[in-house]
Amino acid sequence: MHFYKLPVALLCLFISTSCSSLFANYEIRSKVISGVRYVYLIDVKEYYGMKSKVNGKVVSLYSADHSLTLTKDSRYAKVDGKVLDLGYVMLLRNNDYFIAEKDLRLSIDPVYRDWGLARRAVNTIVIDPGHGGKDPGSHGLKVYEKDMNLEIALQLKELLVKVGYSVALTRNNDKFIKLANRPTMYNADLFISVHTNASTAKSVNGIETYFLTPPGMKSTGHKRTYYTRQSGNKFDGLNTRLAHSIHSELIDNMSARDRGIKRARFQVLREAKCPAVLLELGYLSNPSEEKRLLGVRYREELVISIVRGIVAFEKAVAADELLATE
Repeated sequence: MHFYKLPVALLCLFISTSCSSLFANYEIRSKVISGVRYVYLIDVKEYYGMKSKVNGKVVSLYSADHSLTLTKDSRYAKVDGKVLDLGYVMLLRNNDYFIAEKDLRLSIDPVYRDWGLARRAVNTIVIDPGHGGKDPGSHGLKVYEKDMNLEIALQLKELLVKVGYSVALTRNNDKFIKLANRPTMYNADLFISVHTNASTAKSVNGIETYFLTPPGMKSTGHKRTYYTRQSGNKFDGLNTRLAHSIHSELIDNMSARDRGIKRARFQVLREAKCPAVLLELGYLSNPSEEKRLLGVRYREELVISIVRGIVAFEKAVAADELLATE
């Protein structure tokens, strides 16, 4: 195996005139392992100015601002305390820990560095209540998913408008809309697809957030690596940051299990023309969680958390934030 410095494109991602002098000339080494480019975790630690500790198979990096928890031979991670499914496992080779370059560039760095994100105005948001009409989605003891999704979406639109956004719904009543049409119905700056979940095991509960699988990575729970680029892959780093911003607020503010930030190739994400996420806001198949979701106040808290996440994302990508660092 040969040793490499990161390609010029990746070094350009990490090295900026707005970066502190401590990191301005720091190079993150990489090497190819089993056909995948990995980077040295010790270099990642130094780049972000973090400390580290090892406890068995678990490696933790931490600083005053950020944290990263990784498990050897596992895709399970926590980024700033929130569960994230990586595209590749963390490896230990000859006493050196490695993470995939794509995970660093597309799953971790967009969360850590606001100034590394593309600048973007956020004015118009499309809310997509999943399912509808002849497609009921999942169900609980008292409600179909299509109806719950619409209730949450209507509350979400109301609050977003109050905050000052322009909002469009892909549906505002119980009607069926083809998946392919949903992400292209309106020109938007963000696309948020609202869903509730179900499982054959009634004990399963919690919130999970999906963004589009980047090319060359695996979707969560899948073994296949996808290389095809979709329309939604124009926003890979922004998709990650949007997912993390919303998911963090949901987990911090709701009494719900963190089921993680995950990747998927859902059609509404593949064909999105803007940063997009799909939210699974609870399990209707879990009687306790269904009961909470049926409560107006609980849904209000869900909606407030989503709006806070959107506002946090907008702040991270705002053009004036870039000017402030120069």
